[in-house]
Amino acid sequence: MIASWNLFWGILIILFGLSLLIKAIFNIDLPLIKIFLGIMLIYAGFTLITGSPNNSFKKSFHQSINFGNRTIKVTDPKSYEKYTIMFGKGLFDFSKINLTDKVKIKINTVFGHSTILLNPNIPTRIVINSSFSNVLLPDKMEASFGEFVYKTGPADTEPLLEIKATVSFGNLYIQEGE
Repeated sequence: MIASWNLFWGILIILFGLSLLIKAIFNIDLPLIKIFLGIMLIYAGFTLITGSPNNSFKKSFHQSINFGNRTIKVTDPKSYEKYTIMFGKGLFDFSKINLTDKVKIKINTVFGHSTILLNPNIPTRIVINSSFSNVLLPDKMEASFGEFVYKTGPADTEPLLEIKATVSFGNLYIQEGE
């Protein structure tokens, strides 16, 4: 992240220097900084909508579903630590996950729909924070506001799958099945 900020400020300073030279030598007033900032804002907007342009950099940390519909089958718990759905729909299949130790995963849903599929034989603890949302658990409990905890299996033993699910203005359905 630091390298990208250094690159940004370096390019901005170079463009500022070029615009000063062009103004002094040729008496041409080019708003290079405004053009550069406009291009950067457009690029940032497209990157936000479509996801990271360099998914290999974020591969081990975060995966997003924006304005789409996708099924993610999680077998390796260390592949991603965080999943985000914004204005989309996602199915997270944890039914075939291979656990060797305690694993923490975050799932955020904003204006979207998430479904988490669990294996009831795998010890799992899900902490759900919901606001203005619809949460439906396998025991038919429903929630809209607040924090709730759902457990499968002996949730105090290891290996343990620990999921922190945050839902705002969306839906979260938790289902059990193999």
